[in-house]
Amino acid sequence: MLTTPANTPFDDDLSDDDTPKFDTRAAADYLTGKGTPIAKKTLDKMRSVGGGPVFLKIGPRFVRYTPRRLDIWRINRTRIVHSTSELQVAQARDGGPE
Repeated sequence: MLTTPANTPFDDDLSDDDTPKFDTRAAADYLTGKGTPIAKKTLDKMRSVGGGPVFLKIGPRFVRYTPRRLDIWRINRTRIVHSTSELQVAQARDGGPE
């Protein structure tokens, strides 16, 4: 079992051969289809600097994402706000708009 950054256990879906795995373009399309528009280049950059979804590196060149990991990342980035002023306070606290 692996753990999230907060040390919460979850199933190891990355090593499960039956779990669908997306390349970066398909992952961007999947997230966009779920209401989180993101470009392939943004995912590429996030892999380098951090802040993106968990991915699997296969050999020196192949990167794959699972739908479950993409959904976890998408949900963790979602904020519920009740007004634009509340959103501005959250953005200021967290270091800017997302």
